[in-house]
Amino acid sequence: MGKKLFGVIALSVAIVLVAGTGAWAVVLSVQDTDLLGAGFPITYTLSYSDTSPGTATLSIQTPADPGGTIERYVGWFLFKFDTSTPADITGLALNGVTQPTPPTPASWSPADGNTNSTVQVLKAGGGGTGSFGALIPGGSGFSGFYLENLDNSPSTDQDITQGILLTGGPGTQTFTFNFALPLGTTLSLADMPFKVGYYWTNSGKLKTSQLSAVLVPEPGTLLLLGSGLIGVAFFGRRLRKRS
Repeated sequence: MGKKLFGVIALSVAIVLVAGTGAWAVVLSVQDTDLLGAGFPITYTLSYSDTSPGTATLSIQTPADPGGTIERYVGWFLFKFDTSTPADITGLALNGVTQPTPPTPASWSPADGNTNSTVQVLKAGGGGTGSFGALIPGGSGFSGFYLENLDNSPSTDQDITQGILLTGGPGTQTFTFNFALPLGTTLSLADMPFKVGYYWTNSGKLKTSQLSAVLVPEPGTLLLLGSGLIGVAFFGRRLRKRS
């Protein structure tokens, strides 16, 4: 009886430890059917741990080439890990390649609560002919990352084609990064406002889409939690029979 009791307790403790150390994840997976048309959806999947500091992954799955001569790119992303305070972002990598610090014109840079909190990016026009707007408005709570040569730099550096190409055929691009919120702030778990900045090569037109997240537990955690509950129920039944 002692061994069986120890087994059930150990499994129950494992459930608490896993749930409390980031085994639960918030997962956002949405399809943008407006930019390229309903037949060519762009799928964004963002997942991040339920604790701060934590880790996050953003994948962009592009469809088959829809044809036409207008290329479309993504030049920046914004996330709202908290309602009012931008998170600090570190360790940003694209497809496993850590982005350099200091950045190069073709690399990606964080726009967060620690550095680059007032960065401005190209709004419209493309190729250095457009105006600039704040990517992280003060007090908005958004943080994210942007293509370095779209910031308010010499026009020779502004090249939207260095962004994520959405019309080049099927493929997946993946960003990974670490995030941290200041002490005393609350991590958003049930909802994640998420913004994407698009650019057109023919006109430099900019479009912003805002998406929202849904809280989804990781399959492994559900399996462990279910097993633990079954074990506890079984053990409780055995105790009732013996009493």
